[in-house]
Amino acid sequence: MRVSEGDNWVILRFENYYSGRLRWHEGKLLSTKPDPDGHGAGISIIDLAVQEYGGNVSIDAAEDWFALNILFPKTKRDEDVSGSLTSFLDIKIP
Repeated sequence: MRVSEGDNWVILRFENYYSGRLRWHEGKLLSTKPDPDGHGAGISIIDLAVQEYGGNVSIDAAEDWFALNILFPKTKRDEDVSGSLTSFLDIKIP
């Protein structure tokens, strides 16, 4: 996981290896599990939660590498971004 920020955005990037072929339907990533029933809701749930906070989710895939990018807008220029982000993710940092 990599976290970076710009003037107006905080960006989270998750990268992972995958094997096989990614399948898409109407712009949505489908589960690669042999029995897709009951699988594949995770990214849709992430997308809904991120949209609720005014953010955006995008997915990049090339060869055997998969990246999930999550962008959140900063709500105030002088806000403590790490505090806002950790509150959203429910992470405790001493």
